[in-house]
Order: sequence, then structure tokens, then C-alpha cells
Amino acid sequence: MKVTLTYVKNDPKVSKAGKPWTSCSIKTKEHGDLWLNGFGNKETKLWNVGDTIEVEVYEEDYNGKTYKKFKTISPEDRIDGLTKQLKQACDVIRGLDKRVKALEALEAKTVVKNSPVERFEEEVINERHDKYEVGGSDEFPLI
Repeated sequence: MKVTLTYVKNDPKVSKAGKPWTSCSIKTKEHGDLWLNGFGNKETKLWNVGDTIEVEVYEEDYNGKTYKKFKTISPEDRIDGLTKQLKQACDVIRGLDKRVKALEALEAKTVVKNSPVERFEEEVINERHDKYEVGGSDEFPLI
């Protein structure tokens, strides 16, 4: 989900086991005053108020209370998403190409074959051949 940041705080912490980690708390334009919490990383440290970012927002129950949380999108997931978008775009282009070729083929067939103008010209020529001699004359030349 794309969100626009209205507040960002990366807070370094230490686990009970003594390992350092970073808590990241954000507020977004889309969620109003609701806090979204997650783990900080190199990416979250670059975030600023006003940035539009893409995160996965989810809910988690803890001690009988529901919290809104977020996860950053991994590079692999971003590549997968972009690959899917590219495949969809290629499918659309292939479909358009087929339609253009079909229209071109249809246009080539219908412009020449059996058009009203073509039928009218044939009727006029046949009528002249019936009324007048086939070779024509000075008074009525053939078309």
C-alpha cells in the first residue's frame, strides 16, 4: 500500500538478549492519527515527512489489543511486482497488436470487395453494353 508520511520516528533499542534493533513508528495521511509500528532498517532511516512510500499494513493482536503495524517491502517482492506489471503490459501490447492487424486485414478486404460503388459501376457498364454496341461509338464512348 502506498502511503504519505506525516510523522516518522526511528528509535534504537536493545533486546533482552542484548541485541540492538530499531523500532520505527509512523503516521500517514491515509491513516490519520493512527500509529503504525514496525521494525526500522536502512530504508526507514531515509524516510522523511511528506515522502510517499510503499509498505504492507497489517493488524496484530497483542495482550487482547489490536495494533496496526507495517512491514517494508523486500527488494525481491518489489522485483516480483514489477515483473508482473511488465508481463501485464506486454499482454496488453500483444492484444493491441493483434487488433491492429485484424483491423488492417478487414480494411483491406472491405474497401475493394463488393462495395456499393463497385456494384454501381458494374451495373452502369453492363447497362451500356446492353443498350449500345460493345465497341462504343463516337456519341457514346465506353467508360
